[in-house]
Amino acid sequence: MYDHYEVPEFTARETRLMARRALNGKWGRGLLPMLIIIALLVIPELLEYGTLMFGSGIDWTDPDSLMKYLQSSSEGRTGVLPDIMAAAAFFITGPLSVSAGALSLRILRNEGFTTETAFTGFKRYFQSFFVYVQVWIFSMLWSLITVLPGTAVLTAAALEGSPVLLAAGVLVFVACLVGYIYLILRYSMSYFIAADNRELPATQAVAYSVTLMKGRAGKYFLLQLSFIGWVILASLPMAAGIAFFASGIQSESIPLKVAGIGLAIIGIVAITLLELYMYTANAVFYSAVSGNFGIARPAASAEAVQDYTEEIPEEKVQLPEDAMISEENEESSDRSADQAASPAEEPDHGGDDPDSSPENTEDEQ
Repeated sequence: MYDHYEVPEFTARETRLMARRALNGKWGRGLLPMLIIIALLVIPELLEYGTLMFGSGIDWTDPDSLMKYLQSSSEGRTGVLPDIMAAAAFFITGPLSVSAGALSLRILRNEGFTTETAFTGFKRYFQSFFVYVQVWIFSMLWSLITVLPGTAVLTAAALEGSPVLLAAGVLVFVACLVGYIYLILRYSMSYFIAADNRELPATQAVAYSVTLMKGRAGKYFLLQLSFIGWVILASLPMAAGIAFFASGIQSESIPLKVAGIGLAIIGIVAITLLELYMYTANAVFYSAVSGNFGIARPAASAEAVQDYTEEIPEEKVQLPEDAMISEENEESSDRSADQAASPAEEPDHGGDDPDSSPENTEDEQ
């Protein structure tokens, strides 16, 4: 296990700064593992939309035709493929989420990672899967307790037609929605905990996440909100690519299709890098609230934290005194180890030295 220290919690800006410092020189190597994770997560949806566009006989560029298709029953639309894809997503989302957590933690801790890191969660499948199952069950239960009643109140108020009741209904709905978000955010550290503790049971990982997030859900929410500008910016190439490609299909223009595909590829890369950035920032948040920066030696732990916090106030990166080992102590301990490892020197007897023998003495005279 790693050593744990009391590490002060950082602001959203400081957390992002530490994430960027951790990713320095690793953006390229981290791109492919994260791209694999994202691809495996969205493949079920892509297959479903592929059936929508090519397997249903519907002209998806025609709004009226598309609306009729969406209003039809799910059985009549796409058969069993959506059900198969939904089941596949259910069984792989947990392991892939743990893999993303493991990748970001390795980046933060300057540990080695490869494309195989994208499949870390599958190596501990049952732990990863049951963490996801618990989070999913709790999310559904909390939505029934909060979002559903709020929606019912808002709908009833809207049907009454009274502005006062409608305003009250909106307030109730917003309050329920905020409560739901708070309750859900308590489970946000579950995948990082599972990635960090492979032997920990899934129930304990989820429970530990709830413990860590007590009083910190608001800070975590603000951290996610701080990425909204990057989310919009990274989404622009993908949105433009889809628009260009759709226009190319309607006008049968090959240049527009090529431009759309090119922009879509740029958008995929941008979104993948953003996900890598966000996951690493979340790994910083987890490391701070858990006091675990994943370094076994205390001196290395202090160095690991300070490597990413050069522009952060010193009072926020101070570790306990016993976590600091001075260079002098390290050098003295190294010298002691060398002396203990080397054989004892024998005393110097003049007669044993060939240069000090009588014959050599006479020659010199």
